[in-house]
Amino acid sequence: MKNYIFTSPAPLGSKRIARRVGSRFVASIAVLGVAVSMVVMAPSASAAVADAPTAVTAVGFNRSAVVWFTAPASNGGADFTGYTVTATDSTTSANGGQTCTTTDPSAGCTVAGLTNGDSYTFTVTAANADGAGLPSKTVSVTPGVVPSSPGQPTLDSVTATSVTISWVASTPKTGLAVSGYKYSAYSVAGGATAVSYCNTTTQLSCTISGLTAGVKYTIKGIATNVIGASAASKALGSVIPKAVPSTPTVTTVIAGTTNRIAVVSWSATT
Repeated sequence: MKNYIFTSPAPLGSKRIARRVGSRFVASIAVLGVAVSMVVMAPSASAAVADAPTAVTAVGFNRSAVVWFTAPASNGGADFTGYTVTATDSTTSANGGQTCTTTDPSAGCTVAGLTNGDSYTFTVTAANADGAGLPSKTVSVTPGVVPSSPGQPTLDSVTATSVTISWVASTPKTGLAVSGYKYSAYSVAGGATAVSYCNTTTQLSCTISGLTAGVKYTIKGIATNVIGASAASKALGSVIPKAVPSTPTVTTVIAGTTNRIAVVSWSATT
């Protein structure tokens, strides 16, 4: 049977020893080798630290980020007392160290005071009566703001079912590059739902297809970065796709009655 040495003070020249008997501890005190007392004590339950939170996700905003996660499967034998999210700045380490705490994983935790344009990683720990648990896997995000609106589109060409447009580039903000553009066509009579659109990454022109000849459209666009979408550009209004006439066919050429004159006939276009 295993003995346990007490760490609490005992009389001078004495030693306390506890033996585990089933679910109880039997403790005795020996003074100068002579047993003088014995008591029975219930064992003290000790909680283990909690497992790591899982499913950690994050979204960056202006000088902040919101982190969501799922509570650990095991609480270590004691109720959770809270969760802590810790930020590490991977770009400039001195800009890291921000934390936030919450008791509700589903509500998310907002980490404030971040530096826009820096790359951050976040870890989450769950705490119980025994202290902080194991750290979660990291998740990365870059805080910042959306880019400026791109330029008003210019009509370059039109067919019966499409229009080709171009525009001036958006201006990046807080060090975050523009990742793409999306320009959409809206029926003047149809409201706010886009009929068709085109996407680009760095190119400043694109063709919107799937339009209907004779229908009036307005066209406007947005720019995006890792944070989200800009406000819409100014609209190009009253764009009407039209079919290009067919090429006429020359049918006859007859010499004129005087020099340097000819009479030309052709078939009508469709």
